[in-house]
Amino acid sequence: MSIMQTVISTAYPNNKRNFIKMIHEEIHKEESSVRGIIQKAHKLSLGMQKDMVSTRVKVKIAPEDEQGGYCTFDPSNATSIWSNMKSYNNDSVIGTYSFGVEQTTENGNNWILKPDLITGSLIRHFGIIYEKDGGL
Repeated sequence: MSIMQTVISTAYPNNKRNFIKMIHEEIHKEESSVRGIIQKAHKLSLGMQKDMVSTRVKVKIAPEDEQGGYCTFDPSNATSIWSNMKSYNNDSVIGTYSFGVEQTTENGNNWILKPDLITGSLIRHFGIIYEKDGGL
């Protein structure tokens, strides 16, 4: 006799064969159902643990050097906000226009979205326009 059958038999003492049979069948169904749910939940939990990958996501801005200034522009780690102004590798960085998002997993770093930076190309661009217009 299971624990549930003992509890019900104690709470509802009855010697009728049909009652005892009905209780046994119902408890057996419920125990099987609960056992099945527990087994499925355990299997799902193990599957999720195996499939889960440790991931870290960071919001990025223009990188700074040791002195607190901006590092030079590196197109592998950022984009220039105005592509028509032609930013070059090692251009000076003036600031961040929009944030970037970098994902770090067990396989390394991956850019989801590179930060958009304002670079020295802005000064070059307006310097050329200024010279073409003959100054102010």
